[in-house]
Amino acid sequence: VLDFFANLFALLLLRLNVHDALSGFFVVSREAAHRIFAVTKFNGWIAEIELLALARVWRYRVKEVPVFAASKKGSHSRARDYLQMIGEMIKMRWWLSRKKYQRE
Repeated sequence: VLDFFANLFALLLLRLNVHDALSGFFVVSREAAHRIFAVTKFNGWIAEIELLALARVWRYRVKEVPVFAASKKGSHSRARDYLQMIGEMIKMRWWLSRKKYQRE
């Protein structure tokens, strides 16, 4: 349930052009990867979302790769992790709106 709402929040807030921003299986060109990773500010789960947001803003194509993934037994994310991710998405949106990312 938390995954669904965090994904929906990311898609709406950052206007991402993918179905699932949290899956982590995306392909971009080598040029896009070099330029985007040169300016990323986040680590962890949010880095995938940052890549997608910058690719959208800078008009790079993103290909979603369909993958079947099963959750590890006993694995779970805490609500605190999702709240942190939402806070980071808000910060990212603010930086994007203020043009804090300098394209290499």
